[in-house]
Amino acid sequence: MNAIDTDFLSQFNDLPFFSIPQTQRQKLFSHGKLRKVQSGERLIEEGTTEPILLILFEGVCQVRKLAPEHELSQFREVTLRRTLAPAIFGEMSFIESRPHSSSVVATTSCLVWELTSEAFHRFMDGNINLGIAIKRSFTYLIAQRLRETETALAAMLTYQDAVSLKYNDISFDDCSHS
Repeated sequence: MNAIDTDFLSQFNDLPFFSIPQTQRQKLFSHGKLRKVQSGERLIEEGTTEPILLILFEGVCQVRKLAPEHELSQFREVTLRRTLAPAIFGEMSFIESRPHSSSVVATTSCLVWELTSEAFHRFMDGNINLGIAIKRSFTYLIAQRLRETETALAAMLTYQDAVSLKYNDISFDDCSHS
């Protein structure tokens, strides 16, 4: 299943590095591995350090994060977003060589392509300018996600302020039974 035909790849021209020339795209993809995954399979585990880039060609995944409960020593996993194909995951750890900041879990059966950092660097040995262009495109993807996160955070803080104001109007003295 490692061979990916160019007609299949042309479906994903909106992803950051798919606008590269078709021959280069095919060469890059020969350095990765295409695989099917089942619903519930964890594709990326938060905190692991394997720098891997995943492209979701078919299916649906959730991005999940461990979040502290009321007691800071307790954590639970929360879903940050649900993502439909086509999508890219793992780009931050891939660029920084740092632990993954969240987990990615398949919520349907999926077709994914994975590229290790080692394989990417082998590809870059003969294609340094193309490799730099691909990494630059990740910068735009990360910036877009940061904007989305800021918007979501602002909405959440606005909601939190509204709820807080509503409950500040309640007097607990009025609720006491004498």
